[in-house]
Amino acid sequence: MVRKADIVFLIGMPGVGKTYWGKAIAQQYAIDHIDLDTFIEIQIGHSIAAIISQEGEVRFREIEHQTLLQLVRTINRKTVISLGGGTPCYYHTMTWLNEVGTTIYLRASLPTLLHHLSLSSSEQRPLLSAPNKATLQAKLSQLLNHRKVFYEQAHYIFDIEKLHLCNFQQLL
Repeated sequence: MVRKADIVFLIGMPGVGKTYWGKAIAQQYAIDHIDLDTFIEIQIGHSIAAIISQEGEVRFREIEHQTLLQLVRTINRKTVISLGGGTPCYYHTMTWLNEVGTTIYLRASLPTLLHHLSLSSSEQRPLLSAPNKATLQAKLSQLLNHRKVFYEQAHYIFDIEKLHLCNFQQLL
């Protein structure tokens, strides 16, 4: 089994930049990076949005959980994994993540999240589809309030508004 220090999990809200930071860390420190959502899409052959639309969020969370468990078993070198925003919030996954790796909560203010989400396609984030910015802000705020109890269990919390690649050096 891989040692705890060999896997770093990036967690946080949609739009916080988990994939961006995961790729940047991997490049800077010459380690592997896996984006869990992309990995699932390749394994299943459908987009996350299609899976949720056709099979529902509950089924997607089951697929996500099982895929993550299987993925971690295959890792044999230092790797950073960018998780989906809801991944730590189901099936006692946050507790398990803290046992098998190092968890980093990438935290951002609501205005920063809204700005980042406004730059991406709403089809990529089916749980945050909203007819206008006010509705999106309300959904995002509610989601953050629900999820932060899980996120705040992470080993480290980094505010992305102040984050630099050198912040990760001590962890890798």
